[in-house]
Order: sequence, then structure tokens, then C-alpha cells
Amino acid sequence: MLIFLCSEPAYGTAGAPQHQGLTLAQIEKLIQIQTPDDVIAQEIRSRGLAFIPTPKTLEGLRQGGAGQATLTAVRDRMPTGTLEIQAPPYSQVEVDGTERGTTDNLGRLVLADLSAGAHRLVVNKAGYRPGDFSLTLAAREYKHFSAQLDWAGGYLSVRPGSEGVSIAIERMGTFANEVTDLPCPPGTYTITVSSPKYKSAQKIVEAIAGQTATASFSLEADPGYLQRNVAEIQTLYTSQNYLSAMGSAKELLSLNPKNKDALRFLAQSYFLTSDFGKFAATASEALDNGGYIQVRLNHHHAMGSALHPIILEISAASLSFDPQTSARAVCNYKAFTTPVATILHAEMTRNNNNEVYLNLKISDVKNPKKVINLNFADLESHFIQTQKSGGGIIAYEGHQLISRPQAEEAGITCKSLEARRAQGSITSNQLKQAQSSICALR
Repeated sequence: MLIFLCSEPAYGTAGAPQHQGLTLAQIEKLIQIQTPDDVIAQEIRSRGLAFIPTPKTLEGLRQGGAGQATLTAVRDRMPTGTLEIQAPPYSQVEVDGTERGTTDNLGRLVLADLSAGAHRLVVNKAGYRPGDFSLTLAAREYKHFSAQLDWAGGYLSVRPGSEGVSIAIERMGTFANEVTDLPCPPGTYTITVSSPKYKSAQKIVEAIAGQTATASFSLEADPGYLQRNVAEIQTLYTSQNYLSAMGSAKELLSLNPKNKDALRFLAQSYFLTSDFGKFAATASEALDNGGYIQVRLNHHHAMGSALHPIILEISAASLSFDPQTSARAVCNYKAFTTPVATILHAEMTRNNNNEVYLNLKISDVKNPKKVINLNFADLESHFIQTQKSGGGIIAYEGHQLISRPQAEEAGITCKSLEARRAQGSITSNQLKQAQSSICALR
């Protein structure tokens, strides 16, 4: 078929006739006279266009009966740009009524060679309200477009009340520590919170569209976990690793603040590391929670007797004294246990060097008129006698609790004097005079 399009010939610089691009009216005429689709397309490709096509132009040609080849040939001559769409992951995207693809797992879709001009963008995803957007793309423009959708469901928040937990939400997955405003389809959800340190807990919540359902938990420490940790603390304490024992006890108490065993080992560790202020407070807390405290002390009970170690154990109900020996030459008292109600007086003091002194006055259960007077010092303390008077240490006006460096220095000096006396460097009278001024260690 021969096609004659009436137009004046154009001439180039060499005088040769040049083809002019087809006008929109000429293309519409070819469609009207039912020119084959591929012939029109070929004519457009060979001659070009005398106008700038737009999406509106394409729509008009489509409605006028243009075939696909003609539409493609016209579209290929449209100025184009690139559109990068950001939407929820796996969203379906339509441009001007045509499906153009699905966003990836990051919510991204790039449409290259999109015609310049105005476009309508429709984005859909299950659970979200459809998004209908209008935009304009310039020729050779690279446009970023955010097509954020409104969630059509509800939200879930989980407050476990403790750290280091795992949160399993039915049909939604597993999360760590806390969940805030998690989008979810409306419905019922079972939420399970678990941890090696706590008993597992479970709640069922109802998620409603447009609302946040919150599940709050107050977890209870797992008894098995507590038992294992108490055993570990005891091992550390027994091996005299007091700092580690204190650290483990504090961690356990963060889970179970009233654990009497952890309080006991913590208090006793404070005592053995000479932190007597914290010892007193923690020991009281242990007793208030049904526990007991056991400490090793030095006991001094009579004139001329030496300090010797004993074990003192106290609970909210009773006091136990264990001299760790049956030798009367070492201790006048046998092991005994007495109700706390028989304690008439208890006083603990310490000096500037954090050495502790404890005095107990106890009523004898068998003879209430008899008062047992017990005096103790911590294992690192020393007593020094400046003058002699009868009775126990507490009755010695000349006795005082002195610092360990002072006691050590006095002991070294006395030994040095005795060595010099043995060598004949000083007389006996000189030795006695020096000893009276330095003090004799007891």
C-alpha cells in the first residue's frame, strides 16, 4: 500500500529534500483510514514526530483505535525519566493503570524509561490501605518517590519487665527484650516470654485495627536457676573469692531481692572484706527475710587469755556460739544456742581503720540473774593493753582497739628489744622501761 502524506518538502543545507516528522493529526488520519498498525509504526520510526508526545497523547491514540505497535512507536519517542519508588516490602505497584512490578524486600522498585509528564501511582499491599499518588516526572530526571502506606491493622507492644528475655508472638515471630508498636493484622495473639533466669509466662491479647494492644509481665525468678546460683555463690565464698561471691550474690538479688541465702553470703563477704557498714545493713535484711548470718570472730574473755577464733551464728530467733574447741584453757564457754530474747545488750563499734569490736551481754537461760559478757573483734584486729585491771576487755579502761599497722609496729619493736636483751645490749631494767612505754601485745 502506498501512503501519500501531503506536506511541503523540506530542504537541508545541501538542497536535498528532508522528511518532516509526522504530526498528531497525520497519525490520527492514518488510524482513521485503517492503515495497518505495523505500517504506521514503521512510518513513525523512519520519519519521527513533529510533536512531543505525552501520556495524554497515548491515551487519546489508544481511544482512537491505535494498535500496540503504533502506541509503542509513539511511546519510544516520548521524553523519559527514571522513577525509584520506596514503599513497604513486597508492595504491588501500578503506574497509569498498568502493573509495573513489586517492591523488593527493602521496599524498593526502580522504573527506568518512564515517560516524562504527569503520572498516577497506585500501591497495594495486604494489611495496608491502598495508596493513590500523583507525581510529575521530567525528561532525564531520576526521581525518588516515597509511597508510604497507612497500616490497616492493629499494633502489639510487649513489656516483659526484665532484660535478657525472649518474646515469642504467635504468627509474628520471636523478639528480644521488648516490643513496641509492632504492626499486626487484627486478631488474637498468644505472647510467651521466656528466659533461663525466669519462669516462662504467657498472655493472650486482642489486636484491634487502629489500636495498640499491650501485654505487660512481672516475671518470677526460676527456682532451679536460683538454686544453681546459690550453690555457685557458696563455692566462691568457701574458696575465699569474696569479691566474686559478692558480684554473683548481687546479680541473684536483682532477680530475687529477698533471697535469704544470697543476702547471707553477701553480708558475710562484706564482713570478711572489712566493709562493716554494708555488712550491718545486709545482715539485717537477711534476718528480716528468714535467713541467718554466720561469722568468724576473735574472742577474748578473761585477763591473761589469748584471742581465739570462734563462730557466731545469729538468726531472727536464736544466737549460737561455737568456740571451735573443748579445751577449757582456751575458752571458758562451751558451745551453746540461746533465744534472741535473752540478748540484753549488743553493740558493734569500729575505729578509724575499720576494725570492728562487738560486745554481747546475754542472760543465762538457766539462771536469768546471771549475765554472760562476750567480747569479740574481727579476725584482723588487735588489742593492746596499757594498764592492768581486772575483768574482761570491756572493763579494761586502758585497753583500746588500735590499727593493724600500729599493732604490727609495736610487736616488731618489742621483739627487737627482747632480742637486744638476749644479746646483752640492754639491761633488764631498760627492757622493762621500754616495754611499759611501747605496750605489750596481748
